[in-house]
Amino acid sequence: MLDLLRRRALGAMVLAGALAVAACGGSASPTPAPTPTPAPTEAATPTPEATPTPASSVEPSATPSASLDLTGLTEKVSKFSAYKTALSISGMATGDIAITTTHQTVPLKAEDLEVTAAGQQIGIISIEGKGTWMKEGTAGWVEVPAATAAQMTSQFSAFAPDILLQSFNLESATGALDQVGVETRNGVQATHLRADAAKLAQLPNASAIPSDLKMDIWIAQGGDYVVALEFSATVDISGTATPIAMKLDVSNVNDAGLKVNPPK
Repeated sequence: MLDLLRRRALGAMVLAGALAVAACGGSASPTPAPTPTPAPTEAATPTPEATPTPASSVEPSATPSASLDLTGLTEKVSKFSAYKTALSISGMATGDIAITTTHQTVPLKAEDLEVTAAGQQIGIISIEGKGTWMKEGTAGWVEVPAATAAQMTSQFSAFAPDILLQSFNLESATGALDQVGVETRNGVQATHLRADAAKLAQLPNASAIPSDLKMDIWIAQGGDYVVALEFSATVDISGTATPIAMKLDVSNVNDAGLKVNPPK
């Protein structure tokens, strides 16, 4: 099953590259850049609720987002002391994939990752200086050698929120995003931005943007980080026009109660 999930992860990495090109003209390479070393001194933002709640307030009429600076948003998430992410990608020929991760950056860098593909699951816990453990399905946790651990975690590194969001090159799309309003997303107040099809058509890379593209982004007020991103479009995957959808949620930012512990 691990090999199956690895293949699905690699397929999703290729898809992430295609999404980036389709959305904002980013690089289509599926090879991720190294994850930035987190800085533990980032100022704390309000602690969100433990369970993401996508409920929204009433949306006013959209207004241009020219005054909203998206520069540097993608690097901020990885600098928080703790946070959770939930990523889902549907529509791939290899099957849908869902990745949920608990991230901890202080006092040690650690991750608790769960991948679900075609109803099958794999779990990975990695704690800096202590080790890496893996479980498949309902089987127990097994500690894995360092070399194997590095290979496994690298399969999913492209889906770290900073790496994934950097590939979307959001800064280049600022002029094509309208402010929908302020809403509650994942327990925090966030500015909701939505891509405008007519404005996307005016971007320099408009020929690479699917005509059916839909993209919504939520930016935390005060913290100025990406709380959520939803994307759908028909994209070219290995020469086949494929309708896909992706959803990313970031929650529990700087939650002091969020800890990654070795498996029992």
